[in-house]
Order: sequence, then structure tokens, then C-alpha cells
Amino acid sequence: MRSIDRWPIGGTDGGAGRAVKAGSERIYRILEGTAQLSHPNMMLPTFANAMRELALIRSNTFFISDLIKSPVKVENQRYVLGDLVDDELSELHELVDLELPQLISDQATAKTIEDLRITVPPQKVGPIVFIIDDDMLKIQHSASRAGQPNIKNARSARDSIISRGQMLLDELLSSNHDKRVAAAISSMQNKLIEDVDIIQLGLENTYCDMLCDAYAGELSVIALAAMRAYSIGISQYLAQFPDWVRFTENAASIELTEHDRKEIHRSGQNLLNELSKPNRLIDPEVPKSIKLVLEAYGDGKKASKRTAFAVIRTIENFVSSIVGIFGDSIQGAKRLSRNGGVMIVDDRAPV
Repeated sequence: MRSIDRWPIGGTDGGAGRAVKAGSERIYRILEGTAQLSHPNMMLPTFANAMRELALIRSNTFFISDLIKSPVKVENQRYVLGDLVDDELSELHELVDLELPQLISDQATAKTIEDLRITVPPQKVGPIVFIIDDDMLKIQHSASRAGQPNIKNARSARDSIISRGQMLLDELLSSNHDKRVAAAISSMQNKLIEDVDIIQLGLENTYCDMLCDAYAGELSVIALAAMRAYSIGISQYLAQFPDWVRFTENAASIELTEHDRKEIHRSGQNLLNELSKPNRLIDPEVPKSIKLVLEAYGDGKKASKRTAFAVIRTIENFVSSIVGIFGDSIQGAKRLSRNGGVMIVDDRAPV
């Protein structure tokens, strides 16, 4: 249509002919610009603009009266101009109506995820850090790192505690004590032997103190004394680890009302209940680890700030992991349908 030279003279058509000419020029410039675009999705808004211009031409009075039946030749094929325009409009409508809403949806999703990433901080050092591995939510275990001046002392203390802990565990397993007591000591022994998860070890030690008080009347004098000595030894050992020191400092800075304590318990329990449901995407260790954190917290009425902060930090890390990791998965899935490391920050400042 740009090449047509038989336009009305003197505006006898009320400017309709000039409108067709101008519209044709605009379409040419619009489509010419797509040559610089590298991805088909980037061309969709451009195609939508061209479609609107072509639709205006199709409804133009001069086009209908003078041009619609004009013969045209394209790549050695003869067409009627009106039929050619109708075919092009139909194809553009199909392309834009199907693809553009999805593109807009994808862009909105991307912006929402990016906004969430800005709002929700990365995972921080805490009792539990999450990771996606082999398409499954798992626990990211972290090596226990003592402060540089304390490394040798920490290793020596660790060996001594492991030795005393094994004797205590043998005593508990050979007697008729509640299995939870032996299970708690066994879990701490494993973390000491593997030299991982220093904050979980600290929380389990707090839980061990609670068990000492709860089962004081059932444990033998020797077993009770051994448990308390074991717990004190671990407390001294924990003090040599910067991650644990910072964690306890941050925990000490929080202020909790009775309502806060109830909400922490409710939120933690709800998370545990959901993650405990059968799900092939969640490693069984995840609910098990969360349960240990909640056991240390109890019902919240007499919970320490440390155990309360541990539940809060666990929930925060879970949310951060979902936003960060599943955000990437959502974006990737959308890209695939249309054609898992974790960042941990050092929270030196109090929360």
C-alpha cells in the first residue's frame, strides 16, 4: 500500500486516502524495527501495534471503496488486497491474542518475584538452613567453625565431650529411662562427631537441660549428674564459636509479649504440620529438624529468648528459601514450557 500512487487529489475524500497512506508508512516503520529484536517475545508488542494500524486501514472508507478489490502481486503470487489484509489481520490476531497475555503474565510474575526477593532477605545463619537438591527441599548442613584463637581448644574439648557423651549414652541405653533422653544425647553426639550445625547443637543442649529438669525424679543420681556435666561442657564448647555467639546476642535483643509467644508456637506448629504431610519433594529430615527446634521451644510459656528466636529464624529461612529458590524454578519452568545452592549471609547486626 506504500507504493500506491493513485490517491485522491485535493482532499475530495475527506482525508481518508491520506490516512491509508500514513497508516501504511507507520506499519512499515513498526515492522522495520523488529529486525533489531533478538527474541520473538520481544516482537509481540510491536506486532500488536501493527495489527491496530492495519485494522484502522481495513475500516477506512477510501480503502473499502477504492482499494479493497485491487489486485496485488506478492512473491509472484496474485492476491486481492482486501483478502490479503484480512488474512494478515487474522494471523496477527491469533498470534497476539494467544501470546501477548501470557507474555504480560510472565513479566508480571517476574516483577512480583523480584519484588519479593528485594523485600524478603536471604537466609541467615540459624538452626536450620534450607536448600533444593535433586528437586527436593533439604537441610543444608554447615560445618562448625570455631574462632581462630580457639580452634585447638575447641578440638580438644570436642573430643573430651564425645568421650563422656558416649559413656552417658551407654548408661541411658542400658537402663529403663525414657527413650527421649537417650535420643537427645544421641543427636548431640552425632553433631559433635560430624562437627556440623553448631546452632542446632546449642538448641539441643537447651532441650537437654529441660529434660534434666523434667526427668530428675526418674533418672539415677549418676545419670542425672552425668547429663548436667555433659550439658555444661557443651555450653562451654559453644562459647568458642562466633556463629553461636552472634545467634545468642541477636536472640537476647528481641522482646516478646505473651501474644508473640503464642503466635510463634502456632506458626511453627503450622509449618511443621504442613511439611510433615507425605510429599516426595520434601526430605524427611526437614520436618524432623523443625520438630527438634519446636521441642526446645515447647509451648512458649516458659521458653527462653534463644529458643523463640530459633523458631522465628527457622520460619524466616523457610520463607526466604521458597522465594529465592522456587522463584528461580518458576521462571525456569515458564521458559521451558514456552519453547538448586543457597545464599547464607552473616548476620552480624542484631535483628
